[in-house]
Amino acid sequence: MNILAYLAAPVLVASIGVGVATPMKIEGDVGGGTIVCSEGGHYSACTAAYSPHMVGVISDTPLVSFKNDEEGQYPVLVTGKTEVAVTNKNGEIKKGDYITSSDIAGIGQLADKSGYILGIALGNASFDENGLGQVGVNIEVKPAVLTVGAGNNLLRLIREGIDASFLSPLSALRYLLAAFIVGFSIIAGISFFGRVARSGIWAIGRNPKASRSISLGIVFNVILTLLIMAAGVVAAYVVLVI
Repeated sequence: MNILAYLAAPVLVASIGVGVATPMKIEGDVGGGTIVCSEGGHYSACTAAYSPHMVGVISDTPLVSFKNDEEGQYPVLVTGKTEVAVTNKNGEIKKGDYITSSDIAGIGQLADKSGYILGIALGNASFDENGLGQVGVNIEVKPAVLTVGAGNNLLRLIREGIDASFLSPLSALRYLLAAFIVGFSIIAGISFFGRVARSGIWAIGRNPKASRSISLGIVFNVILTLLIMAAGVVAAYVVLVI
């Protein structure tokens, strides 16, 4: 296999990819700007929105690329900056917006809810009469938070992470750590509440006249227990999205 590394002359990000492109054998009809996913050991254009299987983007003009002569090989940027094919079906794309995959094969779209993203738009996208265009994107596939509701978002991100066909060692560690934090907070909260409830019942039995103040104390500790559990969920969420 003939492998050649080459450098291109520096130009604006809008017209060249910034980063090292890796050759990948990609199935189907693809081209520059196509968002690539990996499923079942095969690479192809992404066909689902917010796909956790996103790998990177085909770049026709990467700054550095390793090429070979094998048929069906394309240079893919996993990290870096390059132009991405996008649609406006989910809204106009402005500089700083999150970009994710869509249900149109290989085409990106505006991310308007929490989930896996491809990266961040480097400028405003312009679209043709069919709603298709291109925009420069800083490629960094990761889960991102765009909406409130940490509990639902956490469960969805964990489910998408389990469904993903690949996980880097760091990503796997994040999911394990998040699961440990959630489990520990729930066990700690239940254990704390159990001790408080037993001591409260015992105290009321010994001093019925103070039952009101003891009951208020139990309610306070119930709230504290819920806060402990909520803190665990939030901490796990932060571990997943940083």
